[in-house]
This record gives sequence, C-alpha cells and structure tokens, in this order.
Amino acid sequence: MPKAAAKDQVQDNTTALAAADAELNAADAAIAEASKYAEAAQATGEHGGEEAPLVRTELTPEERAAVSRQIAKRQRQMGTAELERLYPSAIVVNVDLKVNDPNIASSAARFLGLTDRTLYLINRFGSRFMTDSEVETTRASIRELIEQYALEARQSLEQGQLLVEKTRGNRDDWLTPSYTSSTLEAGFAVKARDTMTLVRALRQWDEAILQFASLEFNDGASLGQIDTMRVRERTLFMQVNRQCIRAVKAFNRRRAEAAQKRINKAKAEEQQVTATEPAEATA
Repeated sequence: MPKAAAKDQVQDNTTALAAADAELNAADAAIAEASKYAEAAQATGEHGGEEAPLVRTELTPEERAAVSRQIAKRQRQMGTAELERLYPSAIVVNVDLKVNDPNIASSAARFLGLTDRTLYLINRFGSRFMTDSEVETTRASIRELIEQYALEARQSLEQGQLLVEKTRGNRDDWLTPSYTSSTLEAGFAVKARDTMTLVRALRQWDEAILQFASLEFNDGASLGQIDTMRVRERTLFMQVNRQCIRAVKAFNRRRAEAAQKRINKAKAEEQQVTATEPAEATA
C-alpha cells in the first residue's frame, strides 16, 4: 500500500473510533457523568465505596450528625436535579411523583434519580462494555434490593390497614389525620421498569406511615413505631443506592478499559505504518 494511502487509512480508522460512532460517544459521556455523581456522593462521606474519605469514628456525635446533614442536603440537590432531567430520545413513562412524609420524600429525592439512571445506563449501554451474563447479574443485584424494598413497603401498608380496621371497630370518636401539604411533587420521566417498582413502593411507604399516624392519634400505636418504620425505609433504599454506586463504578472501569484498548489499537496501527516508511523509501 502506498505510504500516503496507508496514512489516510490510519487517520480514517482513528477518526471512526474516536468520533464516528455517536452511540459509543454517548455511552462514554453518560457513564463518565454517572460515575462523577457516584464519586461525589462518596466524597461527601456517603456509603458506596470500599473506602470512606471520612473516618467517622474520629468525629464527635455532633460532628457526625453535621456531616450526615451535609451529605443529605447535597444528595437531595443532585437527586432532585436528576428527577427533573430529560433524556433525549429515551423511552419513558411519565409519572406524577407525590410524596407527603418528609422522610420518605427525602429518600425519593436522594436516591430515586440515581437508581433510574443506573438502570437506564445498564439497559442501554451495558452490552457495549460487559457480557450478557454480566449485564444480567448487575441488573439482578439491583432488582433484588428493589424488590425487598417494595415487599416491606407493601407489608407495612397492609399491617397498618389491618390494625386501623381492627382498632377502629365501631368507634364514633375515631380521629382521621391527614397531611397539610405534600413534601415532594415532581413530574418524573421513568426510564426503567424496575424504577416503577420503586415509585409504587414510595407511595406505599408514604401511606403506611399515615395509617400508623392514624393509629397513634387514636392511641393504637406509638410515635416510636412510626420512627422505626422511617428508619427501615431509609436503610432499605440506601442499600439500593449503594449497589447502584458499585454498579456505576464498575461500569465506568469497563468503559475506561475499552477506551484504552481503542487508543492502544490506534497507536499500534500508526506505529506499524511508520515502521514501513523506511522500507518503502529504500525501495
């Protein structure tokens, strides 16, 4: 092959690898961005990595509480922005997300958007960087935790409804509390089927707390029971969040490895052409 033609071929290959594949470029950008989000959560001390930047045992209880509040505030800001974000050309189900209880609303704001984005990336780009079995294993690891979250939401609601029915009986003095306003209201474009499971479960946790609040008003439950339910909900959703962060970071490592392989291949081709130049000149 003439030298000029060989150089043109290398340039064409490099251009195709770097820019022509718009889908690959989109995958690189989306995964890198998601990874930055995950790193930001970890950098503020959130669970999700093998190493935490803050050694909480070295902090006083007051300092740990202050750090936790800062983490939650930052996650709510980032998570709320993700809930409002629109993805071009994505297939979505539009839902009206409404959560009344402040604790449940905080979980939704902090974790729901990241979970949906993680599932979306796996579904759309997973096969580009992982084998089919790896994609399914990753998806299943998140789905298992989502299903546990949804199961306990359903059980809590059913328990609350049963206790209200049993305690109320034929009482004429039964008090029926309600929320004065909702804490979170947002239009949310859901991009993954498993995210819909979370949306339904959030509503069930929200309603379950109202059922137990009704019992508390009528001396059938304690505030401690309600607080325990809120803590359990948060714990379960944080487990989902931790798994999503692990998945995103693993996904990003695969993306970086694939990018490095493309770079190495382009360099090898260029070196091969360069090595042929003296021989052609001698000829």
